[in-house]
Amino acid sequence: MARVASKLKRSFSRQSCGTGPVFRGQGLSMVEVAGIARESVFSYRYRLEDHPLKESVCRCGILLPVMLIRKDRLAEVVAGHKRLAAARALGIKRIPAFFIEGKTSARDLFLISLISNWKQDVPDMDRVTASVKALREFRLSEDEVREIVLPLLGLSPERPVLTLYLKAHALSASLKDCIWEKKIPFRASAFLLNYSRSGQECFARIAGRVVKFSTSQCFQSAEWLWDICKREGQSLRIILGRGDFRKILRHKQMDPRTKADRFFDAVRKYRFPEFSSFLGKFEDLRSRISGAGPMMRVEPIPGFEEPGLDVSARLRSREELEGFIAKLAESRPALNSLFDFML
Repeated sequence: MARVASKLKRSFSRQSCGTGPVFRGQGLSMVEVAGIARESVFSYRYRLEDHPLKESVCRCGILLPVMLIRKDRLAEVVAGHKRLAAARALGIKRIPAFFIEGKTSARDLFLISLISNWKQDVPDMDRVTASVKALREFRLSEDEVREIVLPLLGLSPERPVLTLYLKAHALSASLKDCIWEKKIPFRASAFLLNYSRSGQECFARIAGRVVKFSTSQCFQSAEWLWDICKREGQSLRIILGRGDFRKILRHKQMDPRTKADRFFDAVRKYRFPEFSSFLGKFEDLRSRISGAGPMMRVEPIPGFEEPGLDVSARLRSREELEGFIAKLAESRPALNSLFDFML
């Protein structure tokens, strides 16, 4: 790392680099955008489009020079790929740039690209791309990727972390797009690898276009649908073509958020066949004791994955407390019956 930084410092100290006017003492050039190659092996960005950056460049121009190397007839970007993409999209003809002069290995240039974004918020799909590139294209060992690359990406240098990001590279393109767009949480990626490629595409189509999951709904739905597929020996596409699922997903008047709630409830009921009868019993219990106090709440244990229930109340007077205690005593048999039930 020190060797890379030293080379970069020596490059910046040069006073005559680049093809345009030089700001003396800074090693800075104004370079024609047309003279820069569109493709760069050093880019680890999953997507180059960045609308806030584009708006900033439109208002203020490119404030931080890009880093380039000379290569054949065209220069190649080492760092600043999104800035260059924004300049191209806006039709900017010339941008400020530093040229990295001297002999520098491709591996070190890739590390320079990572260092240039150190301590910035790096999207998970960029982290996936960077980890895979470091290992496969720039021939860093797994230990080097873990100890050098992961910290530059804002990750802890632990082997399970590297394994997770390398595995995520195998997801279908549609799922990767959904993760990039934050329609599917990255932490669900490891579980979604259980699905076949067609199953991944099917789940991505639901999460990306049809419903708007919360993070917990997305993760739980993926897990429960996989359990259903295994239990019935059917593909995800066939499972989702049935009854309630098809009706919810094809409903044209329902907004995506409401559709996600209905779909999640349907998946939960299908995964846990006894759920409906339990929910009916629970709702009956809730209605019978709801009059005990104005702010009383009776809820199942979150996820219904352990026996019991939560009972809470906001009581503003001794009279409300006495009424609450009396109602609980009256409902004791019904309350006790729920302690024997678990999904």
